[in-house]
Amino acid sequence: MKKIFVSGVFILTLIGTGVVAHAATLASGALSGGPGATVAACYIFNAGTDPITFKDPRIQLHAQFAPPSSSFYYDDCGATLAAGAICGIGVSILDNQGYACSVHFIGDKGTVRGVMEIRDATGRVMANSELR
Repeated sequence: MKKIFVSGVFILTLIGTGVVAHAATLASGALSGGPGATVAACYIFNAGTDPITFKDPRIQLHAQFAPPSSSFYYDDCGATLAAGAICGIGVSILDNQGYACSVHFIGDKGTVRGVMEIRDATGRVMANSELR
């Protein structure tokens, strides 16, 4: 009887804490801005009350599903994104290929939003896709 009681208390304690870390993924559709496209950027916003931990945010080239080779790359996301914070990753693109953004993280998927953009040399958005 004592063993069952202790197990029950342990299970209720776990349920009562409500702390569960979930792996989640958000991804854009594939985008191409055409021959004038120079930058692929992905922006992430954590609207939640807890930080998220990134696993592998990246911009992928359609043909190889890997980060494109580039002389310009930025990533101000780091390992975690605080509640209420915004960060971005980006690459320069030198060809007329399709690109997509994927963000893998630990946290509440319901409170994280994002968008991928293809921009020209002046910064004008040529195409965008919501991360889902």
